Amino acid sequence: GITISPGNFTGACPPACLPPTIKPANLEAGRVTDVSVAFFASNPIPIDALIEVVFPAMTRVDGVSGVTVASLLDALAPSGARPGPVLDGLLDLFVSHQTVRVRRAGSGRRIEAGELVSL
Repeated sequence: GITISPGNFTGACPPACLPPTIKPANLEAGRVTDVSVAFFASNPIPIDALIEVVFPAMTRVDGVSGVTVASLLDALAPSGARPGPVLDGLLDLFVSHQTVRVRRAGSGRRIEAGELVSL
């Protein structure tokens, strides 16, 4: 594999000048809820990449059981963006402490820098 240096997740600016966004579906304390994550890729993301989302210390993520390739944040995509989710192919999910890791399983297409990734 190749090593990709962590980027600032702001993508190619302009047009992708937005910071990463994490949005819970329910803000009520103590509730189990879905969480949407979206960011513009700073670097190309290969088909076998590992994406890590680190949550704040008081957030419980031990019940995470799945990941989907669309979220409430898809509306952030600029007009003219490629239709459908860019995070395609098979995904594996791992949870460790406050970190949720999503590994692309080697299928799908490479995500280019500046593309909106939403899960």
